[in-house]
Amino acid sequence: MYISQSRSINLTSPRDQVQHLIDCGMTIDDRDAAARSLTHIGFQRLSAYWRSFESSTPSQQGNLFVDGTHFHTALSRYLFDQRLRSHLLEAFSFIEVSIRTQWARQLAYAHGEYAHQDATLFNRYHSGNLKELQRGYRQITNQGSTSFHQLPIWDVIHAMSFGQLSKWYASLGDRRIRQDISQSYGMDESILRSALRHLTRIRNICAHHDRLWDLNVATGLRIPKTLGSNSAAATAFNKQAPGKVYNAIVLITHLMEVITPNGDWPERLLELKGAYTSVSEADMGFPANWEDHPMWRRRVQASE
Repeated sequence: MYISQSRSINLTSPRDQVQHLIDCGMTIDDRDAAARSLTHIGFQRLSAYWRSFESSTPSQQGNLFVDGTHFHTALSRYLFDQRLRSHLLEAFSFIEVSIRTQWARQLAYAHGEYAHQDATLFNRYHSGNLKELQRGYRQITNQGSTSFHQLPIWDVIHAMSFGQLSKWYASLGDRRIRQDISQSYGMDESILRSALRHLTRIRNICAHHDRLWDLNVATGLRIPKTLGSNSAAATAFNKQAPGKVYNAIVLITHLMEVITPNGDWPERLLELKGAYTSVSEADMGFPANWEDHPMWRRRVQASE
């Protein structure tokens, strides 16, 4: 029996689900609180946070969880992940607006304020990207398609999602423009292309409330060798775990330093992580002795 994927269990009442977990060897101290959590979060969603405690071979007592598995540990991981995603979405709201602005400014400066409509400036995906942007604009403004082609880049840029922004940036045929944009963040255009693709995946996970904290994201971030004058951030990445959320945190911290240099986003993230002892740093991709790195040392002290 596979606990997390049992359809019959997902269809039972929360109280029956609690009893099922107890029968499988999970310790639940407060049945009412556990049933309430299952009511409002769902068995299937929470199962992602106890999956690592499932045993491949049942014990002699028939337990399907390893000894010492507690419901509150899985719930604590879920709550941490939920707050981590919210914290990352806060940063994405700054990053998305900043890169949109840089993209529009640099493109318009080089080729005029209607440059986004010029297919010769982009690769073969321009037509599809433009249609997608038009759909987004119509959804936001509820205006017909006629006016869209008469609008300058400044009027339509706000309809561009983070994923669309990644596509538009990568599709630019003029590498010099891509480089001018990326240099605003102290990185090569090839690194920013990789970063936008990776961060798009991270943002979608956050927006859809999926498990993130220990996930290995398949788009794997391309680790930069340099980040402008921010030498501390450039050496803080964990090259052994490119797809883990830790590397995204390093990158986002660097971008937030550029965009909001006096902000406290990294310190608040470290406070959040420190409040949840059930969360494994290694599972998030944090390297050994990460807190001694120059990028983190002062921030760890500020968050304590």
